[in-house]
Amino acid sequence: MASMRANCPPPIKPMTLPGGSMLDEVDVLEDVVLEGMVLEGMVLEGVVLEGVVLEGVVLEGVVLEGVVLEGVVLEGVVLEGMVLEGVVLEGMVLEGMVLEGVVLEGMVLEGVVLEDSVILNLRYRHEGDTGCLLLTPIF
Repeated sequence: MASMRANCPPPIKPMTLPGGSMLDEVDVLEDVVLEGMVLEGMVLEGVVLEGVVLEGVVLEGVVLEGVVLEGVVLEGVVLEGMVLEGVVLEGMVLEGMVLEGVVLEGMVLEGVVLEDSVILNLRYRHEGDTGCLLLTPIF
């Protein structure tokens, strides 16, 4: 991330979105489309957003820290009570998904297509050595 930051323009000033959402120290916001969204209690820190389309999305109580989103399409997605930390999402398509109570930590997802998926109360954990993605129900 440090090398990526070296190529980024100076951070934009913090910006408050509807519902008290905050864009704080966001490095890059390029070609982003936000349509029919509800943003509540969000914190975006050190995030790079490039070529992202968000349509009909509900984001509530979401924390994004040190995340890179490039060429991502999110359509009809509901994200509630999520924590995304140190996650890299590149070239992804997420369509018709429901994500609730999900924790994503230290993950790298590249060239992944997830369509018409429902993921409820799961913890995503990347196993560095094995390259496996573990889905564990949270009770």
